[in-house]
Amino acid sequence: MSSARSIKAKPSAAPGLFKEHCAKCHVDAKRPADLDAGKDWPPDLLINVKEIGTDPNRVNNYALLLGDRSFGQAVQEATGKYLDQACKDDKISADDLKKYRDGHANVWRTTSNYAARPLAAIWATPPYLHNGSVPTLYDLLLPGDQRPESFTLGHRDFDPVKVGFTRDGKGTFRFDTKVCGNRNTGHEYGTKLSDVERYELVEYLKAN
Repeated sequence: MSSARSIKAKPSAAPGLFKEHCAKCHVDAKRPADLDAGKDWPPDLLINVKEIGTDPNRVNNYALLLGDRSFGQAVQEATGKYLDQACKDDKISADDLKKYRDGHANVWRTTSNYAARPLAAIWATPPYLHNGSVPTLYDLLLPGDQRPESFTLGHRDFDPVKVGFTRDGKGTFRFDTKVCGNRNTGHEYGTKLSDVERYELVEYLKAN
């Protein structure tokens, strides 16, 4: 666990910070009433990579054709074959599979967007951004040019104050944000908060 000292944040102020800086893209898991009537949970919110400004490599790669098929079609076919074989191996009937899927078809889409999911249990899913380029929630609330350029992975040293992985745990791999596809810039939301406000928002997200 991190030995970083705890900041005396005021979680009571955090819902307003979340609404101002996060709620445009991320529905608050604590406030499902914020979800528009008739929308499914979780909401399917897609943000164009040009707006969010994060590393575009994954979007660009997914847009490439694999032979004569789109990336989505190729993944859909591969996962469909895998699922069929798994059902045969485990003797799962077509009726049981339909029940387990609960109406969710095996459909893969490729877009020029990144999904903005609800932040339920976000504390448990570091590192952050779609490419895992930011080790903690606190670092994500810093301007891109102030975020860590590198940090270790392959360890379980959790920082409960900044919420995420410690930067220099005894891991097996060092993540370098200067490598193509690993860029940690973009997502400049909440980056102008004061340090106290950052910790207030982090405390709120910790309990989400």
